[in-house]
Amino acid sequence: MGSGGIEMLRAGTYDAVIVDLMLPKKNGLLVIDAIASLSYSPKVVVLSAISRYFHEHFPEGTMVLQKPFEIEKVAHVIANLHEPHQELSPSAT
Repeated sequence: MGSGGIEMLRAGTYDAVIVDLMLPKKNGLLVIDAIASLSYSPKVVVLSAISRYFHEHFPEGTMVLQKPFEIEKVAHVIANLHEPHQELSPSAT
């Protein structure tokens, strides 16, 4: 997600957005800023090795999946989007 993803967010309505902080054209913080300006509030899942330095930029309820992670953790995060904020580090289950 980057510029195209931001346009998609503005044009549609999504229940959840999964975003990495390191993107090729737009960094993930710009995408998160765009999410904050939407007329609706999708759940946000951040995938990043550096997310701990940017928590103050995340919308309330953002779930964080700290890299590196096992792919099974993504399914766990998606299944638990309704749960309160949590950070899933590589050692979390």
